[in-house]
Amino acid sequence: MGGIGMAKAASSAYGKEQDRKNNVNALNTKKKALENLANVTPSERRYVRKKREIAAKGDPLLKAQSAETTQAIKQVGSDNRMASMGQSVSQGLENSVVAQELRRRVDKDTLSQVAKEARMLAAKNAKAKQMAELDIEKMNMKTDDRRRDVNYKKGMVDAEIAGVGGYDRWGTLANVALAGVESGVDAYGVGWEDE
Repeated sequence: MGGIGMAKAASSAYGKEQDRKNNVNALNTKKKALENLANVTPSERRYVRKKREIAAKGDPLLKAQSAETTQAIKQVGSDNRMASMGQSVSQGLENSVVAQELRRRVDKDTLSQVAKEARMLAAKNAKAKQMAELDIEKMNMKTDDRRRDVNYKKGMVDAEIAGVGGYDRWGTLANVALAGVESGVDAYGVGWEDE
């Protein structure tokens, strides 16, 4: 009778140990998944890299838009200059003070519009740089929050691992010994208080 009880106890202890190991392995897998969650993704890296370029050099789309607008202003200025020169020539005033004054005014208006566009671009670019820096800061804060959350959850998983005994070999031996004692008590029908 005692041998069968001991075999049952050993089998039970082995089963409990396997369950404990499976629990620990599952918890370690969960912990590794959490660690991966804390890592910065490639898309986040690309986003931050692009925002850093904008913060350093300005928005390339604004530069392209400004170049197109400036080119259009210069073209209109050139057309206006040609028209004023044509008008001066048709009136026979091509080398006169009046013709020079008309050309100067057209050039002044053109340069004034180009300067105005440049100031607008500078303001928009400064705003784009500022927004890029804020976006980088927001991304860093989100990443820090995610890492903080992951570290908290990893701590919870570590507590669960400690709760199931981790990889404690002494705990395994204690389970086997306890099962053996329980089987001996069961086999002989003896309780501790009976002795």
